[in-house]
Amino acid sequence: NVACSRCDQGKEAKLMSSIHEPAKMSDVFKTDVKISSNLRTICDVTGATYALFWVLYQDRLSIASHFVAPARVAAFEDERQDGETFASKSCRISLQPGQGLAGRTFASKGAEFVPDACALSTASFPRLPLAKEFG
Repeated sequence: NVACSRCDQGKEAKLMSSIHEPAKMSDVFKTDVKISSNLRTICDVTGATYALFWVLYQDRLSIASHFVAPARVAAFEDERQDGETFASKSCRISLQPGQGLAGRTFASKGAEFVPDACALSTASFPRLPLAKEFG
């Protein structure tokens, strides 16, 4: 499932189709290194500054792995003293299938491309306050 803003949509969709979602949560931890590597590749190829890998566990979607481009991390280290990024704070949020951008793409088993996530409403993008906080 692809939920994207500010990246090369075609390249990301093709790369994401090469990642197979693990059958159960315990498999995620075994394959985390591979997933992290794939997320880095997605960012490198598409120019995205971060990538998130969501999994369904106990009827909720949670981020099992994420990657933030080193340049983005460095920019936040200069700007913020807490080491947080949009991706790291998003890891604290879980969604129901169908809720938010990630939940909609999960439920539809498709893709949704949003040129500017900050233009969405909180109802359609519950992580909007984080998106605005981190730009």
